[in-house]
Amino acid sequence: MEPITPNNPTDPPQRSRAPLGWGAAVLLVVLVWAAAVVMRHGGPKAELTGWAEGLEAGQAKAEEMDRPMVVLFTANWCPPCQRLKRDVLSQPEVVQTLEAGFVPVQVDMSNASRGDPVVQMYGIEGYPTVLALNPEGEPIGQFTGERSVAGFTAWLDQLDR
Repeated sequence: MEPITPNNPTDPPQRSRAPLGWGAAVLLVVLVWAAAVVMRHGGPKAELTGWAEGLEAGQAKAEEMDRPMVVLFTANWCPPCQRLKRDVLSQPEVVQTLEAGFVPVQVDMSNASRGDPVVQMYGIEGYPTVLALNPEGEPIGQFTGERSVAGFTAWLDQLDR
């Protein structure tokens, strides 16, 4: 840019400024990138407390308590899994219903392939998949309803225990 000639010859020359400086442009790019990352990854990672880790542990507990299992097949890279954990499965109403009559189990499928024995055994086609299994590990239901607290608790209530 060329300097602007001052009106008074003793005034120092002034430069015109662009509406957005480089700093503001970089900040804008960083903010857009951060928003895209959060949207893609479903927000912060959600942790479920009180859930058995893995089918073996869950089945042993289910047999001991003579209760069906509610099994969440999940992957750490799965945004819908994180939303389901955060917005539905960790909500007090759902936690209370699960504690009253089920053994909640989560199975990390982050590194599973289509040929994984668990994928084959339960016909898992995507994540999250939520199945109800009897204590012997046989399917008695699959959650396919609305991913809300009301939808999930309605599904739990209709399961034949």
